[in-house]
Amino acid sequence: MFAYTFYCALLICCTQVFSIEIPVDLLDKPTLDCLEKINVDKMVFKDFFDEHFHLVRENAKLNEFLECAGTSKNLINEDGRFNHDSIHHHTEIVLIPILNKNGDKHEIATKVTDECINVSGDTYADRITNLHDCIVDALAKH
Repeated sequence: MFAYTFYCALLICCTQVFSIEIPVDLLDKPTLDCLEKINVDKMVFKDFFDEHFHLVRENAKLNEFLECAGTSKNLINEDGRFNHDSIHHHTEIVLIPILNKNGDKHEIATKVTDECINVSGDTYADRITNLHDCIVDALAKH
């Protein structure tokens, strides 16, 4: 009986942890414009993420989207470095609410942006993917 109860509790916890909903109202105009440009429905957008809310790698449509969205949101400056203000804003306004983080959103966004701002990658999409995944992991710790 205990084992069954434990299994049910574990199943409920895993379902809650891995069921991350992306509210459509959090998708801003540049995001929606880029989804339209690459011909991806906003309801399919969630397929770009795995069960831990990391971006799925080696996905051509995702890479197109990241290039479009990253450029339109000015995520990377002309000098090749991440735009701290833009990353911070996106983390505070989009990622923290999606991941249901409580506390001072501005302070949390500052901490995780500072922690992840120097990630690298071979391509533009790799850099954005690594940044996103770093922020998601950092938010899990805060």
